[in-house]
Parts: sequence; C-alpha cells; structure tokens
Amino acid sequence: MFGITNPSNGTADIYLNGELVGEANYLNNSSIEQVVWSADGLEDKQHTLEVVTTDRYVSFTKAEIETTDPVLAVTNLAPSNFIPITEDHEVGEEENTVYALRKNGNVWGSNQTNAWANFNDDPYLVINFTGSGIDYFSGTGDETLYNFELNGEDLGDFAVIPQTGIRFSIRDLEETAHTLKVSLKDNEKKEDFMDYRGVNIYSTPSPESSNTSMLFHFNGTGFNLFGATSDSVIDVYIDGELIEENYRVYSRGDRQTSYYIRGLDKGDHTAHIVVKGGTFTIEGLDIIKGASQGDDESPGDGDEGPGDGDEGPGDGDEGPGDGDEGPGDGDEGPGDGDEGSGDGDESPGDEEKGQDDGQGLPATATNLYNWLLVGMVLFAIGLVSIVYRKRRTIE
Repeated sequence: MFGITNPSNGTADIYLNGELVGEANYLNNSSIEQVVWSADGLEDKQHTLEVVTTDRYVSFTKAEIETTDPVLAVTNLAPSNFIPITEDHEVGEEENTVYALRKNGNVWGSNQTNAWANFNDDPYLVINFTGSGIDYFSGTGDETLYNFELNGEDLGDFAVIPQTGIRFSIRDLEETAHTLKVSLKDNEKKEDFMDYRGVNIYSTPSPESSNTSMLFHFNGTGFNLFGATSDSVIDVYIDGELIEENYRVYSRGDRQTSYYIRGLDKGDHTAHIVVKGGTFTIEGLDIIKGASQGDDESPGDGDEGPGDGDEGPGDGDEGPGDGDEGPGDGDEGPGDGDEGSGDGDESPGDEEKGQDDGQGLPATATNLYNWLLVGMVLFAIGLVSIVYRKRRTIE
C-alpha cells in the first residue's frame, strides 16, 4: 500500500480481514510517495484491508496487489457503439458487436454516456462477443429488471448494482464466440426507457503471440506513464537495457499512473515498452527533469565568492579573501586608520562574511573602540579644564 509521507502526517492501524495486523507510518522529514505497509504470503483469495487513522493525517495513493489470476484483456464497447436495427432478421454475426433493435420505425438514441429506447417499442440488445466474460452496465437508479439470455439459455432477471452500475456479469466462459441477449421479457417496467451504458468484454491473451510495443525518446531523469488501462504484463527497456521483466500493471483509472521510473542520469534516453499480455493503454506521459543522484555541483558555483574557486561563498572553514587579509579590497591591511570598517570597494556580502567566520571581531572593529576611548579621555580633560578656568575667574 502506497501513500504520501511528510512532516504533517501521522500513523494508522491496519486491519486485514477484521484483524489488527500492523501500523502504517506516514511521518517523514520530506514529502514523498512510498510504501507505508505491505504483506506477503497471503492465501490467494478475496481479502478486506481497512486503514484506521490513529494520529494526524494519512493518505492513500495506490495499492499493488499480487495475484495468480490470469491477465485479462478488456475490450470496451461504448454506449453509442452499436448497429441500430428495426427487424429481428437484421441481427448479424459480427464479432464484438452490439445490435440494438427498436420497433415501430424508431431507433435507439445515444450519447457518450448511455443509449436508450422506449419500452413501448419492444427494444432489446443482441451482443456478439468473443471471450471468457462480459459486464453489462446500465443506469444506477433504474429499478426495472432485465432478462439475460446467453447462447440461447435463459440466465434469469437481473437488477443493477447501484455501487458499480453493473447489471450483469459473468466469467470463466469458454474462450470462444458467444451471444448475449438483453430484454425486458416478462418483467414489469418501472421506467419508460430501457437503458444501456456499454459492455466490457474479457478475454485471455496469449503472451507468446503479443508483439505490441511502444518506443519513445526523452530527455530527463525519469518518466510517468498514465491513463485508464486494464491489467497487463510489460517489459521495460531503457537505452536497450532490460529494466523490468514481466512487470504486472494493474487496472487504473483516468489520469492514474500505471508505471514510473526515476533516478536515471540526466540526458537523452530511449524507452521501449513491450506488452507481453493483456491490454496496456497509455493516455500520456510526464517527463521528469529533476537532478540525478550523480550531480556534484554545489549551488552557486557559477558566481564564486572571494574565496578560492572550489568553494561557494560563506564557507564555514575560511573567511572571505585569501585568509591573510581582512574584508577590505585585498590590497590594504585590515587596520588602516584612514578607512572605516567598510570602504566603498567592498560589497555588503564581504562585510557579512567577515563577521560570520567565527574567528572574532575584525581588526577594524578593535581600532574603532580604541578611538572611542581616546575621544572620551580628551573630552574629560577638556571638561576639567573649563571648570578649572571658571574657578580661577571667580577668585
């Protein structure tokens, strides 16, 4: 399980199948996405993971699940992707095709979200598909039951699941051609229109026969691949070197990251993604331009301070200049009585560095105190002289 760790986050208790099994720590000195909890060696079956916050904030970014379930390719038929017909004999045999029948001279309406037909026109759908499973989607608020027939066999009446929008789902069919018919049949209609929101067709791909790949060039230290995709298995090559073999990509939604890599040397690279199983969909990629771990330049190398060329300004081990001179312009000693503590040739930074080197006050500061002391003595002598003269005048 992955989450964002940072100084503001805290901890959470982890419950697996109702049992407290550990704690996730989201506290970190810097903000970074990383694994906050993991478990292995579990029985390959359905599990429930619960995260309960115990201190401050927690976050969830993604979960990576290892399973022995086969990788399934998913073919999505959108709601508007159908062939409208008005007679029963117009139903064809094209693979992975939806035939939408509506009588009385009318046809199904559709948009990007759903398709519809009035129940008064005796509508039904015939879906030809090749695969091992299928999901049928419809409106989550519908109450009417739909009847489903698979390959001529009546499978019964089904209501929609409000949480998922799935009205009918079946798996583990023989990997061959099938026909699914969806209709009202003898059910009571509780809405005026039959609703259809697309189907997902599942099939088991052959990794040996897959030769789909993508090649792209980029300049940076890494990249993110993102987009809604189904389960798949990929190999990743960077500059001709195999980086990931049989990497399992799990189903992702829109704009979610499906694969990423970091820490490459800055510069030009070539990435080659080979799809070995399933369907891997990429909507876009982000190129990472951050500094690589091999960078050894310190900030400010381009603008060197008055020290030597290997160290940046303000180095704690050396004062400004060459070490023998004070913060002046380098041609004069540090205690010239004709100059103040910062002549016009010195930048403000030079004066600050002289005070920050931890070696005591500069010589110019010591001379200043000496002159103040002399001035106070002279002022006292003058004051005594004035008082003495006044007394003599009075006498």
